[in-house]
Amino acid sequence: MKRGRMFAMVGALVLVLALGLGGCMTVLPTIDKISASPMSGNAPLTVIFSAEMTCADSWFWDFGGTGTSTEENPVHVFQNPGIYAVTLTATNNGFCGPQSVTKGVTITVGEKPFVRIMSINIDLNPVCTNIPTRVSAVVEHNYPITYEWSSSDGHADSAASTTFTFGAAGTKTIYLTVRDNTGTVANKTATLTVKDCCDPCPDDPCDDPCDPCESVVLDRLEPERACVDAYREFEITALFKGWPCLDPCSVLETQAQEIGIQGIVPCPQEPDCGGCSGKKISWSFAHNCCGGDAPVLGEDFEIVGVPWGEFGQYIRVKFFVAGTWKVIASLNGEEVTGRYEVVVQ
Repeated sequence: MKRGRMFAMVGALVLVLALGLGGCMTVLPTIDKISASPMSGNAPLTVIFSAEMTCADSWFWDFGGTGTSTEENPVHVFQNPGIYAVTLTATNNGFCGPQSVTKGVTITVGEKPFVRIMSINIDLNPVCTNIPTRVSAVVEHNYPITYEWSSSDGHADSAASTTFTFGAAGTKTIYLTVRDNTGTVANKTATLTVKDCCDPCPDDPCDDPCDPCESVVLDRLEPERACVDAYREFEITALFKGWPCLDPCSVLETQAQEIGIQGIVPCPQEPDCGGCSGKKISWSFAHNCCGGDAPVLGEDFEIVGVPWGEFGQYIRVKFFVAGTWKVIASLNGEEVTGRYEVVVQ
């Protein structure tokens, strides 16, 4: 063999070895950087992935058990909240055999935001003109929220609850928009009926023919049943329908009787005007003992106070005798009854 030909063969062999040992096809690939945008957010979260690599000719992405991809720069959607370890495996498929390297990044997915307006609650519906009624809402949500109230008359408020007052009768629409800090929005409307009623504090009541007391009826006692300790103050409430048409400027007059206590519900007009004559609410008490005799005020029970509330009259009473008491509230003959078991301790 000639020396020149032998040197050529040796040179070719060295070149092959050099290519095999130092070329890209046989070296271990590198992943210099993984990028994910965004790396956190609320479900469903769309993330764009990319990487800076050398000597890699295939890629395998594992999205923390939620899917895989062989694209170099994939896009993946995380549907559920959680913390996901995303890995990239880069491979160099050289003729000397594949070489691979793996690198990871963490994606944090928060709970999917929701806002649900379950109900809009109107304290007085229907309500009289020029009488305020409070409006609130039951809202389910998982991120901080803000309220936007409005109505067909232009009223607006951003509080959790608000008060509406309408000067004209008719059917009014109340609008509520609730939005959270992620931009999730919920809307709901409610209808309020506004009626023309007497001015609750007229300057000259005899000139007003309207009789607001006609619409007031006794509704119920709360609580209807209860177990009460003797000698402890207990509150019973007589609730009314049509309460907003009563005179909120009046003061209750009380008169103690042998049993029970009576209150006068004043009306805007005086009795001699020929209009509203005033309705009376009476409280009476009965007990299952004493041989049928009526319980004695001051001995068997005590009236602590009879204040007026927003929707009715509250009576505070102390029972001294154990057993079953029957409390009756009546409004001009219309009665509602509650029974209360008294325990002596």
